[in-house]
Amino acid sequence: RRMNLYHYRTVESARKEIECRTFRYADRNELNDPLEGYAQIYWKGDCPAWEGLFRNYICSVYYAIVGIQLNASEELLAERAVIPDIHCFDDVPLGQVWKELSDRFVQTALVQKLIVDLGNTEIEMNAYRLRQILRLCHEDAIKICLDDMHKRKTLPGEQGGPVVSISEKVDWEKTGGFGNLESPLIKMMKAAFEVYEETLESSFLKLEQEIEANEPNARKRRLWLKVRLGFPALYIAGLQELPYPRMFMMCFSTDGTNSAMWGNYAQNHCGVCLVYRANEENGKQTLRVKTAESWSSSSGYSCGFRDDPVYPVRYTDEQVKRNFFESLGRLTFSQIESWMVSSKGERSRILELYDKDAWRVQYWKDQQEKYLTKLPAWSHEQEYRLLMNDSFHQHTEAERYVGYDPAILEGVIFGIKTSEADKMQIFRTLRKSMEEAGRDPKELEVWQAEYDDETRKISLRKRHFPIW
Repeated sequence: RRMNLYHYRTVESARKEIECRTFRYADRNELNDPLEGYAQIYWKGDCPAWEGLFRNYICSVYYAIVGIQLNASEELLAERAVIPDIHCFDDVPLGQVWKELSDRFVQTALVQKLIVDLGNTEIEMNAYRLRQILRLCHEDAIKICLDDMHKRKTLPGEQGGPVVSISEKVDWEKTGGFGNLESPLIKMMKAAFEVYEETLESSFLKLEQEIEANEPNARKRRLWLKVRLGFPALYIAGLQELPYPRMFMMCFSTDGTNSAMWGNYAQNHCGVCLVYRANEENGKQTLRVKTAESWSSSSGYSCGFRDDPVYPVRYTDEQVKRNFFESLGRLTFSQIESWMVSSKGERSRILELYDKDAWRVQYWKDQQEKYLTKLPAWSHEQEYRLLMNDSFHQHTEAERYVGYDPAILEGVIFGIKTSEADKMQIFRTLRKSMEEAGRDPKELEVWQAEYDDETRKISLRKRHFPIW
């Protein structure tokens, strides 16, 4: 069964799509819903796994402080908040620095207790709980990093400010366990954390005012605040992105008469809707698009058309749920080991999962499912998607424009308020593009969207324009 897929566009974006005969695959950050591509990541591991996370944490803190010294932007700090492999500098002096810092950090009384408690609990630590825990030991990490930098004279003494380690003044053996969510310690942490979050937000707003007023050093002070106080949140956001590579998507609907989509995506009914015809292959709908088939060092990529599956979106309140420690499939095995092997050589039992075929199948299935799941509030869009995976190659902006076979373009629908001048622009662009591709533009269908008083819905009337 062949299916029509509808792509709502502004007039200008439709003209580009027709003229270049390309689809542009969007990053999830460009889409309307911030929950696009979201997976519910939690943390549950044994002692070697938790030790690996805390070692990674202090190395990432150190790296962020270096970034401030090099005038890195906030965007770059966030992008590189997590170091995938803390052994990547083992062959240069920085590798030894990181080893010494991480040894000191995991040997503090607080982190030792955290590793034991968290490594022996059955509780799944979500992002909110983990942020509380990292906030608790963050001052220790900052102090260790700044002390080392001041000692090596790689950071001026006045930078970073004084650091007071609260954890050194607490007897952690008498405070109860971190693995029990009902313990007085956890309840106290939650209350303190809420106050801290409000204070931090107020501080960032005040610094934003200073930046707008061109106060000297306001931007640098904001960066320091990001690392000194806000780094646990940056780090966890990075952890949530680490398990899977990016994926880009091209979105269609199976409904060309939805008034909300005409309003949202097609210039308030002044735009157009391009209609594509999908083919059915082995029970799946496909669209014929141009993709890389081979690569050579002399000529680069060789491209050709192939039928790519277009997947239906599932509308549900359920989200993909993954244990972080079991979801590092995009890393090499040696990089995974940097998270899972303790300083004493004790290997996490989780490492055994990464050799199992069933784990691989589920891992990649969950990655795809992340981008094919939306909340029920979006179900009116009846969406289908083409997907582009960043697993083996990081696509540039230009590479996200993918050619489509002109034969799949079925026609165009004009909106209720599309002007005659814009219709003529679309007609001219269609004629020129189809003739360049060797296709007769008269093969295309043209519809006019209209409001039907009887059904109180948008209906489509096929039009026969002599303009061709």
